[in-house]
Amino acid sequence: MSKHKKTKGKIHWPSAAEERQINRGIAADEDAPAWTDDMFTTARRGRGPQKAPKKVPITLRLDPDIVAHFKMHGPGYQSRINEALRDHIH
Repeated sequence: MSKHKKTKGKIHWPSAAEERQINRGIAADEDAPAWTDDMFTTARRGRGPQKAPKKVPITLRLDPDIVAHFKMHGPGYQSRINEALRDHIH
């Protein structure tokens, strides 16, 4: 399959043959069954409302070694940074 690029505001769509190949792959994927009408009526978009109070989105620049330290423990590094800052101020 060729790579498709968005250049100068134009989208290069897959060819008919590529589209057929994509659809065959989707149909063969047992982890992606066809949706039923019931699935569409009960589907939700997004994560839903937060259970805890909302946090404030910011942009923060940190040294690379600090980010690496928190990321090396896997997903949730932003929450761990938040917890470390909270521990520091209390």
